[in-house]
Amino acid sequence: MTRVKPLAAAAIILGLALFATPALAGDKTEQYYYSYGANGINESVPGFQLAMSISASQLPVKMTRVDAISAGFGKIFIADSAQARINVLNGETCEFEASIKLIRGSDNKIVIQENGEQLMLKGPEGVYACEELEEIYIADTAGERIIVLDSKDYSLKKIIAEPSNFVGATSFKPSKISVDGAGRIYFVVQGSYEGIIELNPNGEFSRFYGVNKPKVNILDYFWKSLASDEQKQKMAKSFAPSFSDIDIDSEGFVYATTFDISSEKMIFRFNAKGENVIREEGYLPLQGDFTRFFEFKDTPSAFTAISESGFGAYAVVDKTYGRVFVYDFDGQVITIFSKLGNMKGDLREPSAISWNGYDLLVGDKALGVVHVYKPTQFGLAALQATESYSKGEWAKATELYERAVALNANFYAGYSGIGRNCLMQRDYSQAVYYFKLAQDSKGYSQAYNGYRAESTQKWFPIYFAVVLALIGLIVYSEVRYVRKSKTRF
Repeated sequence: MTRVKPLAAAAIILGLALFATPALAGDKTEQYYYSYGANGINESVPGFQLAMSISASQLPVKMTRVDAISAGFGKIFIADSAQARINVLNGETCEFEASIKLIRGSDNKIVIQENGEQLMLKGPEGVYACEELEEIYIADTAGERIIVLDSKDYSLKKIIAEPSNFVGATSFKPSKISVDGAGRIYFVVQGSYEGIIELNPNGEFSRFYGVNKPKVNILDYFWKSLASDEQKQKMAKSFAPSFSDIDIDSEGFVYATTFDISSEKMIFRFNAKGENVIREEGYLPLQGDFTRFFEFKDTPSAFTAISESGFGAYAVVDKTYGRVFVYDFDGQVITIFSKLGNMKGDLREPSAISWNGYDLLVGDKALGVVHVYKPTQFGLAALQATESYSKGEWAKATELYERAVALNANFYAGYSGIGRNCLMQRDYSQAVYYFKLAQDSKGYSQAYNGYRAESTQKWFPIYFAVVLALIGLIVYSEVRYVRKSKTRF
């Protein structure tokens, strides 16, 4: 294994060359790319570059808002609550294909409801393409229902209204939605403090899921015991933060974000019990932008959307500063990009995000556009390394991490990644080297303990032989001394 010299002139020149050359000429923006590492905030090589922006001017229909984005079946589904429609684009070319507003049946006829009205969307704020079930789930928020369509012809399969067994103070107004492979439906209601709502595949209410445990003192508990339901809703923040968005991975873990800045956690990964098992092995907690501490700004980050990639990484959008944070499974920063502003590629009011392969689709509610970001050479190497690591392909992951750190000498997560892979292969000396480069104290301790144990085992026979020789020499000298003493007397 060839060691990477992060401060070598060749790596710096190559990194600066990549930084100066965007992925697509003509789409360069005046954005500052940075990352977090052992030495604080570091200027970074871009991980993503703007490829194109999708707006109403490229579509044959109006697109006023972007409330949610979901990629699947080779398509891109965009929810627009203002126009009460779901726009469907080609996943590769981003060309317009269809617009879902009036709901049709399998016979291609518009569905007529019991009241005689045509079935149409009223104000969808969420959409989810479930490839396992070959279905599209639309959270029709204004209609207080979930509409399920067939993925092939977008015909109606079922409508899920408020279940008869639904409980709690939360209104049945599905906003952001995800569905697992077994058909369990998870959705959030904006402003709700009772947690994520889980429905069974048949549409019946199951539970409130992933509720944060509140910290309430005795005085707060006393006042809440006397409060009415309306007053309790006004005091919701003392119970738990409201979730802003959710997504689900292939293993059934639910990812969620909150824009409640009073919450101790901002990003969540819930297991089947509803316990937060998100990993935070990076230099800083998963709380978004920390540059405010150096720029004397008081407002912390507030996450508005999240998307899990399917290959060990996830991305979140910060509506406070317009940043997109891409983390690996361990919570290490891969890259940070975008910002609030009025230049090309900037965000005004970030509202949605979705992976489309290695590309990232970021929606802006205020501008009604979807920005398509493609990974740079560095970003692609880092993402592919993360993917290989998540699959247990240690040798391939190491090679890709080495390529990434050669392109970006400040990619500390890459050094940690190489160190982890070396640790998996029990190459402790190399692991110690790379963890030291990353200044990863936890990884360094693990690697050093392994290195020390390995060294002890290797040199134990020699140590033992030396000790035996010393003991033998001492015994021999004592025997000679005793014999000489007897001879004298």
